[in-house]
Order: sequence, then structure tokens, then C-alpha cells
Amino acid sequence: MSNTLKSLNNFNLSEYTGLNSKEITERIKNKQTNKYTINSGRSYWQILKENVFTLINLVLALIAGLLAYFGSRSDALIYFSIALLNIVVGLVQEVNAKMKLDSISSLISPTVQVLRNGIIAEIKSVDIVIDDLIILESGNIVPADGGIINGIIECDESLLTGESELIQKSSNDQIYSGSTIVTGKALCLITKVANNTIASQIAQKARAYTNFQTPLQREMNLVVRVLFLIAIILGIMTAIASFLSQVPISDSIRTTAVILGIVPNSLFAMINLSYALGGVKILQSGALIQKLNAVESLSNVDILCIDKTGTLTTKNLILEEIYSNNKDDLNQFTQTKDLDPSLLEYTNLLSNHNATSESILKYITNLQNNLQNANQKNLQVLSEIPFNSSYKWSLVQTETKNLILGAPEVLIPNLINFNSKTKEILTIAQSKGLRVLFFGITQSETIKFSESSDTNQKLPILPSKIELVNILVFSDQIRPHAKETLAKFQQAGVRIKIISGDNVETVKALAKQVNLSDKYLSLSGLEIDKLSDQELAKQVEEVDIFGRITPEQKERIIKLIGLNGHYTAMIGDGVNDVMSLKQANLGIAMESGSEATRAVADILLLKDSFESLPKGLIEGQKIRNGLTEVFKIYLTRITYLTLVIIAIRIAGLPFPFTVKQSSLLALFTTALPAIGLTVWSHAGVNQTKSLFQSVLRFVFPAAIITSLIAVLLLIALTLNQYFIFQESVDLLKPINLIDLQNAIQASSSYFQTILVLFLVYSGLSLVILASPPSTHIAFGASSRRDWRPTILILCLVIIFQILYFIPSIREFWELQKIGLTELLILGITYFVWLGLLILTWKYKLINKLLGL
Repeated sequence: MSNTLKSLNNFNLSEYTGLNSKEITERIKNKQTNKYTINSGRSYWQILKENVFTLINLVLALIAGLLAYFGSRSDALIYFSIALLNIVVGLVQEVNAKMKLDSISSLISPTVQVLRNGIIAEIKSVDIVIDDLIILESGNIVPADGGIINGIIECDESLLTGESELIQKSSNDQIYSGSTIVTGKALCLITKVANNTIASQIAQKARAYTNFQTPLQREMNLVVRVLFLIAIILGIMTAIASFLSQVPISDSIRTTAVILGIVPNSLFAMINLSYALGGVKILQSGALIQKLNAVESLSNVDILCIDKTGTLTTKNLILEEIYSNNKDDLNQFTQTKDLDPSLLEYTNLLSNHNATSESILKYITNLQNNLQNANQKNLQVLSEIPFNSSYKWSLVQTETKNLILGAPEVLIPNLINFNSKTKEILTIAQSKGLRVLFFGITQSETIKFSESSDTNQKLPILPSKIELVNILVFSDQIRPHAKETLAKFQQAGVRIKIISGDNVETVKALAKQVNLSDKYLSLSGLEIDKLSDQELAKQVEEVDIFGRITPEQKERIIKLIGLNGHYTAMIGDGVNDVMSLKQANLGIAMESGSEATRAVADILLLKDSFESLPKGLIEGQKIRNGLTEVFKIYLTRITYLTLVIIAIRIAGLPFPFTVKQSSLLALFTTALPAIGLTVWSHAGVNQTKSLFQSVLRFVFPAAIITSLIAVLLLIALTLNQYFIFQESVDLLKPINLIDLQNAIQASSSYFQTILVLFLVYSGLSLVILASPPSTHIAFGASSRRDWRPTILILCLVIIFQILYFIPSIREFWELQKIGLTELLILGITYFVWLGLLILTWKYKLINKLLGL
């Protein structure tokens, strides 16, 4: 029986010796080993480069260097610390993610049996060399590409093709890295190793790292670029004015450094901090964030595409129902919990187990007495036919009977007791998307073989007059929490699409099992090939079930969904999913998936658990809402600072801030409050997708009123100092420009101090107004009903006031002590500003003026 496979002893290994020691050494020397270059996403150098060598960081470093060169080392330290904060937060999160991924990759290092020097040895798969002879059997993962020399096996190539159907391989057939041996044993010759394998070539298409940005990041980057351009223009104008006025270069650089303060340098650190906090929380629930923006990106998803095999399902079958024939009437089948003794014998005698027999074995663990009785019979196996997808049945022959397990459509013609009752059981089970197998017995007889015209292989002929003994009903094991996760995504308005290499009807049945609609429209790969991109783009809007899809078609589908204006996420596990993951806005991979898939994914589901995804969605909403509030206060500060600088330069007044004062403003009015807003961000769907629409209704009124009051305050202070300098007040007398200039120069630090104090108090108040704790004070923003940011701001006011009254600290920040009169003026100005701002928001004066 040349096609019967029981054990390795079926091979005549005496004619094979494998490579000798000299040949192995030569191949190792020529680097013909199976050692992959582990590419778990980006390299450490790439991560370092992308976080350090940014335009903002380089400009900050340049200004810091110039300030240090001209003696302002404390100013330089402040500027450099901002750049350092940006770098550290990003590096810590992304390096930690890479180390975690590398550790996962290193754990997956299987061993393989190899024939060398005529001896069978077990070595690591990475130590295989070209022309090695390896022995593959049930449960092995193929470590490299090659060809079968002897034996018959059943392969699962779903990681490569996406199709879960088993493929028979025999002599002269090719095997591919990443495939799983389900049944049988074979001796194989390795022809391609490491990066030359088919799996690796597919993966190499995905090696290039793509730095995809979320919509929130794109809008923020646009604003930063515009502000950076404005800062450069103002800086150049200031430099020219300084040159014409013969101002020292050191003073000109300090002024330029202050102007560059309108660029929200620490905003990037806040973004990275927000992403890092979200990444830590989602890691605790079972998912590894490999790119900082992945969690926030998840909150934008409106279409979730899922692979079937290995993603929604675990490739494990569950024995759900058993039907046995009635001993008094063999034509009557009733549901039972017990297995027929013959089926127990079949399972125990089987030499090579597959997913089906494994599921039966798991069921048997609850039937220990029956199992022991079956083991005590000591039956002798005469021959065995392993299950094959070509003929869809398997057989174990003993001295007294043949034990047969197979697909109903194959066994039905040869059954002696198939009737309407049996057909009804079969129809009901299949309508539920369940898999049905028949188990039967015949008298012991020699198995005959026929020649197959397709494969030139001898195929076994199914025995006739089979008595049906058991009807077994199986279900694909859905991954834990898959149903709940998909339901939560649907509740959040995310549409689910299943894209699989399996049969369309199989995929539809699975959709029903995970409680998705059974009315989903479907489309097959053959139908897709006949459609143009324009036609397919219309179809992907309506269709949610795709079957018999090739990797290229999957990538095409994802691309067209994106071109239709959707934000897509793709969950996959196999090499065949790599390009689809890259094409999607957000790639999600299973930990048990291929190394290439894990490397390109944005999120890795540890232990293949879906449970973390809804939590990730909530964290993404928190990040977006938190960053929206942070962006409000940053953009408001930047806008009023820019307007103040421009207005003062036009008026000919001295520059309003020093480098340290500008940093003090940034620290207290944006950086410290932003940390609180980031940590205490709240979940919830943002009704406005555009960041600009979310913040401009707050920013413009706040910035315009603040800058207007600040400039009027400076003008009033300047006139007051001028009249003090004149020792008289005569409004009818023309202003003496020389005396005015002298008064301004003599009081510049005094002006700067009062302006800084006003902007600190008003800036801190704007944080409360941007994130109001109550609807009663929600003039410019919706209330989040959280008092923690307000308490933080009150604490910052107290801390600032204490620091201001400490002489050494006040001198460090280059501030002066002001008297009661100035404090009274400052208080009056603050309340005028607050009242005017509330009236502007209440009656939407600026919004109406700007048409917002």
C-alpha cells in the first residue's frame, strides 16, 4: 500500500544520508543558513532618527547653541530642555514597544528533525542550511522552502494564501515556509532558506516603514508649519531691524529666540505623552502599541476589516453535537452525549491527528471510563488512510472492521442507512454554519486504489455498504471576546467587513456565528477580477463579506475603501495580510501571526485577544478629546503672543519679553496645565471631526480680546511712565518723542513684568474656560463636569504667586517687584478682560464677525 502512511518507518531512509559535516561547514561559510535578519518594524536607529532629527528639534538646538555661545547659558538650557522632553517621551514608548516585539520574535524559534551524516538529529530551524534533508510531521511548521522526496502530508498554507482548506503534498511537490503540517509525515529537501523563501519575499514588500499620520496629527502639523513660517518671517524682520539699529548680535538672537516661542515646541511632547499614557493603559489590557499614534488612530476608524482564518477563528474545531443511531432501529438518530465505542477505537488508533480528531479527543477527556475500555481491547491496525482534502475521508483498518470518518457529501452514496431524518439533521446544522462529519463502519476489507488523472497519484476508493453510526457536528472555535468586541465596534458606529480566502458561504456562516447580520451582501474573488476599480469601489461600499480573496485582491479592496473616504483598520495574522495591513490606516496583528505581520502592524494583540480593542477605542477618544483641549490653550497663547509682538513692534515699544519670561509663560499657561488635561482626558465621540472646527470658536475670541487688552495695558503704562518722567500731566501738550523714548527704555523691565503677570493670570484662567467644570461657566467650550483641571489651575496660581515673592526666583525669571498701585491696575485690567471675554463669547461677537 504505497499510499498508506503510518509512521516514519514507512520511509526507506537507508538510501538517504543527508549532508556531511564538510558540506554543512561550506554552506555555513557561504551564509546559506536559515538565519533571518529579524526586522521587527523599525530599527533602533530609525526610531532614534525619527524622534531626534526633526525640524523643530534642530531649530531649538541651533537657538540653544547660539544662546550658549553668546553667554546666555541658562536661556540655552531652557530651550534645550524642551527639545530633550520631545525626544525622551517618544523614544521611551517606541523603544519599549520594539523590545517587546523583539522578545516575542525570539521566543518563536522552533526545532526540526534533520538527517545529517546518516543520523537523525534535532536542531533549531535557524540552523538549517541549503540541501538539508528534514523530516516533517503533524504539528510542525515548515521552516524553509523545499520539495518533498518521500511521504504524504496535509498542509495548512493559510498564513500564505488565506485559505484554510488543507492541501495534499506528496513526492515532487513544493512546500513553503510558514505552512503547518496537519497530517502525515514526509522527508523534504530544503532548496531556499531565510530571506529567499516565498514568505520572506512577500514580507520584504512591507519592509519600508511608512510614517502614517492621523487626521489630528496632520491638522496640528499644518498649524505648526504655518506658525513656524510666521516665526521665521518675524525673526528675519527683527534681525534686519536690529542690524539697522546697530543692536548687539546677542540681543538680536535673544529676541529671535522669544519669537520662535510662538511655535508650540512642547506641544509635541504633550502629544507623545498622551500617546504614551494611552499605550501603557492598552498594554495592561493586552495589546502592544508599536507606533505612538496607533491608539488615537483607532478612535477615527469607521470600517474594520477582519481576516477569518487565524484571526476570528483559532483553527480549532469544537465538537458541539453528537447523534447516534438507535440500537433497535438503525434508521433513527437521536442526540446523545456519548460516543460510539467504534468512534473511540478510531480516535485511539489514529496515528496522525488533525484538528477534527483533536476536537474529538478533547471531548473524550470527559468520558474516561469509555476511553479505558477502548484502550483495553489492544486492537491491531492493519492499515490507515489519513484524511485528505481530495477525497475528504479517513480510515483505520483493524482485523474485524474498517472505521471511517468523512464529509457527508462523500459518504452519503455509500451509506446503507441514510434517510430523511439524517438529512434533516444535516440540513439544520449546515444552515447554522456548522461543520458536519459522518462516522461509519464496514466489514474489514482491503482498500483499493484508483489512478487520479489530475495528480497522477493513486487515490483510495471508499468502501461500500457503510453503516452510519455517529453524526458529528462541529463549530469553528471563535476567538474569545470576538463577538463582544465586534458588537462594541458596531455600537460605536464602526462597520465590519470580513475578507477571507475561504469560500463565501463559509465566511457568511462565520459572520452569523459572531452575531453579524446574515443579510450581508457577498462578493467572491472571481467576481472581483471582472470588475474595474471604479466598479469595485461602488461594490465595497455595499458588500461586507468577501470570499476566495487573494492577497492582491485584499490589498486592492482596502485601498478602494480608503479612497472612498473611510478610515480603515485591518486585523490579520498571516504573511498574506502584510500588504493589506500596510494599506489600511491602522494595521492590527495577532501575536501568533507571522513575524512579517507583527513587524508592520501598528497594534499587536497579545495572546491573540480581541478584548483590548474596545478599550483601545475608548483610550483613542480620550487622547483626541484631551489633545483638542490642549490644542485650544496652545493655539490661544500662540495667537495672542503673535498679535502682541506685531502690535508692539508697530507701535515702536520695546520687545515685551525676554527668553526666560517667554519660557515662564509657556510653562505655566500651557505646559503644566496640558499635562493635567492629558492625564484627565475624557472619553466620548467628538461630534466635529475637524480639529479647527472644534477649537477656533474658542481660540479667536480669547486670543483677540487678550492681545487687545495686553496692548492697551502696555500703552497705558507707557503714557503713565512718560507723564511721571515729565512730572506733569498735560494732554494738550505735544508728546516729546525723546522723553518718551527715555521713559520707555528706563521702564522696559517694569513693563515686561506687568505684562507677564497679566498674561500668566489670564492664560491660567483660559485653561479653566477651555475645560469648564460646570455648564454655568462654559462660555467658550462644552463642560466636561470635571473639577480636577480647575483645582490644578488654582494650585498653579498659588505656586506662581509664592515663587514670585521669592526674590532669587523672581530675579532668575528677570521679573521686578511691583507695588500696590500696579497690583490694583493689574487686578482691574484682569476683570475688564474677563468681563469683555465673557460678553464676547455669550453674544458670539467675534464668531459673527469672522463668520464662524
